[in-house]
Amino acid sequence: MAAGGADCAAAAGDWAGQCDRCRLAGPPARLSASQLWRSPRAPGDRDRPRTAAATPTILVRIPYSKQIKHILFARTIGHLWASHGYTTVIQGTRGRYESGGSYDPPFVNEAQDGQATLQWIAQQPWYDGHIGMWGGSYFGYTQWVLADQSDPGLSALIPQICSTDFYRMFYPGGAFSLESALYWATLSYGSRDVPLPPEQLQRGYEGWPLHS
Repeated sequence: MAAGGADCAAAAGDWAGQCDRCRLAGPPARLSASQLWRSPRAPGDRDRPRTAAATPTILVRIPYSKQIKHILFARTIGHLWASHGYTTVIQGTRGRYESGGSYDPPFVNEAQDGQATLQWIAQQPWYDGHIGMWGGSYFGYTQWVLADQSDPGLSALIPQICSTDFYRMFYPGGAFSLESALYWATLSYGSRDVPLPPEQLQRGYEGWPLHS
């Protein structure tokens, strides 16, 4: 599907309208707004049919590979926010879900790619000037890195179980949290989200002494 607003607007007319790979034009992101959800009702009014008027947008940036549990998660979240009158954009981070590019080390490209996504949303015919973001853990980080943006900026952030201080997250009280760091690192490494079996993690837990 071509990049831009026309195809996305056409796909968004139904309750479960999905914009299949609405590409953000040009570098650097090569991202994909893989699902676009809009309610058939006007915001805040479940009885009045939705008009062509623009609505607030909820952006959710998924850092996962495309597996059935993540597909179901994305559909559930898209349906949830759309049922309350929001346009919901579900997007994979770079190299994840349905976005292009290669999966780079975590965090590196989120500010740049997130800014490109905000600019893309602002060009869509359903954009009413308000963008909110939702999610926990890594989803929360994708929100924090855009908190200082304007024109367009975020009207609301809903981060959960995340932190802006990564040192304290992995060194609570000054002591290195091996279990948290090792589990997170192994889960986030590679092109697919495949947790290591407990016996392999145990080898890492017993790998003392640690050398920096």
